[in-house]
Amino acid sequence: MIIPALPPEPARLIAGWAVRWHSPAEITCPTRGKFIETIEPQCFSAAVASGVVDLIFSHDRRRGVIATQRNGSLKLSQDSAGLWFEAEVGDSAIGDEALEVVRGAGYRAASVGMTEALSRWSYDRDGRHHRAIMSAGLREISICSRGAHPSARIAAGRLPIERLKAEGRLDRLARAEAEVASQRAWGSADIRGLPDPYRCERPAL
Repeated sequence: MIIPALPPEPARLIAGWAVRWHSPAEITCPTRGKFIETIEPQCFSAAVASGVVDLIFSHDRRRGVIATQRNGSLKLSQDSAGLWFEAEVGDSAIGDEALEVVRGAGYRAASVGMTEALSRWSYDRDGRHHRAIMSAGLREISICSRGAHPSARIAAGRLPIERLKAEGRLDRLARAEAEVASQRAWGSADIRGLPDPYRCERPAL
């Protein structure tokens, strides 16, 4: 029996889920207080097609760009599980630092810099405010130690990256079932299609 050889592993690849659809996160906003936030499927379609998204550290452009769509080193795709990115990290000081902190497990989270979010607001059965982001622009994806959405995780190396892919697709089924049950149980008053007037800071990184 001939076992096919695996393709060579990219030596400088960082990848992961920048966003997982329907994954709840508790956000604190100065104007809105605490609320539950989820991001809806295909939210970033226009941004993915724009070709101008960058990968940086902790929303801090002063540290430089790790990878970017502009030169093809950052690739983005959306599927039924979430927004997936793959970054071919260049041979540079910031690239070396990015690989070191992700491989060392210091930075295993991702966060997104959104713009022009279009949201739907509702209340759950416990009276908590819920914000579902329907569509949004995307300036950048950040590698960070802790993001607003705990399910947004990243890795370096073939096996850790493949595990992340598998987790996302398996988790998708469980979340779909929970969403159906939740919609049946909750009474909501939705405000649809209104521009979101609230610009909330993400938790400190």
